[in-house]
Amino acid sequence: MRVLRVYWSLLLGLAFLVATGGCVAHLVTGDDDDPPGDDDDASDDDASDDDASDDDASDDDAADDDAADDDTADDDASDDDTEPVNDCPEVAVLFDFESGDQGFTHAETNPGLNDRWDRGNPDDESCYSGNLCWATRLEGNYRNCDAGQLLSPILDLSDCAGAPNTVELRFWHLYRFEESWQGYWFDGGVLQVSSNGGNTWQIVNPTPGYDGQLDGDYMDCDAVAEANGMMAWSGTIPGDQWTQVTLPLDAGLLTSDFRFRLIFASDETEREEGWYVDNAEIAVY
Repeated sequence: MRVLRVYWSLLLGLAFLVATGGCVAHLVTGDDDDPPGDDDDASDDDASDDDASDDDASDDDAADDDAADDDTADDDASDDDTEPVNDCPEVAVLFDFESGDQGFTHAETNPGLNDRWDRGNPDDESCYSGNLCWATRLEGNYRNCDAGQLLSPILDLSDCAGAPNTVELRFWHLYRFEESWQGYWFDGGVLQVSSNGGNTWQIVNPTPGYDGQLDGDYMDCDAVAEANGMMAWSGTIPGDQWTQVTLPLDAGLLTSDFRFRLIFASDETEREEGWYVDNAEIAVY
């Protein structure tokens, strides 16, 4: 009986060892009993990481696009800030009359009256600069019943329309006309300007201003000079010396057909040296 108990105890112990050894082996190896889905979860995590990388790349691309848009906006702003080119200063021109008439012409203002404007070296006066200038007569005094006009070429001043610059007509002159008598002025000169090439002429008020209104006697002349009745330079120029005339040009004169003229008129009595003109210019500042 005791032997059976011992044998039975040995069997139970052996069974325990077998059972215990199997569990330990199972715990050591453990591969077959891993929870299902571990590999799937890892794959999912890797996929999530890939998606995150794609999102980051998309964000980077979006940032690059935004930067490009900002650069384009900056370029557009730079274009908007670009100031228009101001070509007005290019219209400035000086006529010194040394190399030729430089586009200036002359003619009578009234049929039947004489035009004696001429360019050269006057006998009785020196030009303002150089040796050549315009005069109502280069040799001796002007004649009675003269009515001539000295005309500038047509000048394109349209580049100055709307520009911030001041455009000014200037010229130097010296005159000795018949002196006034009892408040009457007989012979003299007038400046006029045109915005349409000379089709019509405008009366202006240059600086220095005119001396008085011409009221000549044309009884023995074939016609009355156009300048008669106008405010004009007359008598002898103050200081009896070369003086610069200036006339700022208003917006209405800044056209492609600007022109100016100097009108001279003498009646039937008295004669003097006349009118000298030099260094005409369009100045821009």
